[in-house]
Amino acid sequence: MNKVAIYPGTFDPITFGHIDVIKKGKKDKDQKSELKAKEKFILSITENGFGKKTPHTDYRVTNRGGKGIIGIINSPRNGNISSSFPVFDGDEILISTNKGRVIRVAVKEIRTAGRNTQGVRIIKLSGEEKVVSADKINDNLV
Repeated sequence: MNKVAIYPGTFDPITFGHIDVIKKGKKDKDQKSELKAKEKFILSITENGFGKKTPHTDYRVTNRGGKGIIGIINSPRNGNISSSFPVFDGDEILISTNKGRVIRVAVKEIRTAGRNTQGVRIIKLSGEEKVVSADKINDNLV
């Protein structure tokens, strides 16, 4: 078995083709990860502490007379929807309960799921405690 070493310029001596391909691939990967970080999600949180984020592209535009579309399943486990708003992966949210408890959660820690699902537990509640509000934390609040 012959071993062949490839050195810069042996593949394409004029443009260093193989090195150029590697550099372009790295650049494409960086651009894709940058676009993914800027992707917009719809975050839905229910009164029993469950929630999920769904890519905004999963929601179709309805015309006049539309019946609406399901954003999160409303079940006895989930309870009613407390909040729903657009977020990015780099955002943080504040969730408050009727007992005065407030927590801060990073959006990137919440699982991405489809529209027609129940979501995951975001905050563990005790007894008759319910989520009453959730809001995105703006950077200019500090």
